Amino acid sequence: MSPAGRDGAAEPGGDAPGRPGGVGSGAGGAGDRGGAVRTSGTGAVDPGGASGRVNADGARGLSGDVAAAPVSGDAGGGHGAAAGDALAGPAAADPGGAATAAGGGAGNLADRFAAALEAVGGRVHRAADPAEAAERVRGLCGERPVAADRDEVLAGVVSGLVLVDDPWAAEFGLTTALAAAADTGTLALAYDRDHPRGTSLVPPVHIAVVPADRLVPGYADAVARLAALRPVPSGMQMISGPSSSGDIEMELVRGMHGPLALHVVLVGG
Repeated sequence: MSPAGRDGAAEPGGDAPGRPGGVGSGAGGAGDRGGAVRTSGTGAVDPGGASGRVNADGARGLSGDVAAAPVSGDAGGGHGAAAGDALAGPAAADPGGAATAAGGGAGNLADRFAAALEAVGGRVHRAADPAEAAERVRGLCGERPVAADRDEVLAGVVSGLVLVDDPWAAEFGLTTALAAAADTGTLALAYDRDHPRGTSLVPPVHIAVVPADRLVPGYADAVARLAALRPVPSGMQMISGPSSSGDIEMELVRGMHGPLALHVVLVGG
């Protein structure tokens, strides 16, 4: 399965440099942000994305815990402890439990999104309001360092977190999303000075806080939200699950070119 490419250009505002050894998306650092199910900053899509992940040995055994997928190595670059906690213990950090859905095409948008994202190794947490969302995020991060985008959606969430400016010093990256596609469990992100791509790329765990009114039915609807942005942002990305790669002997590896775990906190709805 061929991974989707990743745009290596850094946007204005001091995005993170490429990971030593060529893994990363800083200047000159080309790589695959999310294996077969992530797309490049230029919008290229790997048509084999979802099927490639499902066909990897055991990759479909993900009923809510990322640890169920076979992982042959940790490419987290010195974040082994945080990545291990994120893989082994997200359920304990979410007292309300991850959202589940009975069918991928039935139910409301939130249920469909949860089912689709969890099918590819992500975790969805429900929050009735921003205050509960903040509790969910604090439960996941604890006292560990967090790099967070500067966004009004996150204004009430970051209180009480251990914030750091450098994503390379963080164990969690906290963002929101412009849109979230229910049918594929995909997040649409746009990058600028307040939303550098390093926040969602560099830390071993990515947490996205997404208002329920940003859910859209399909992938094309999320792309349309990005296409309507003016001025055009320095980068865009579609994210479906944790970073994965199956290039070598079709063996699924998590965290090769990005986070080992993805948590989405849906707020409201």
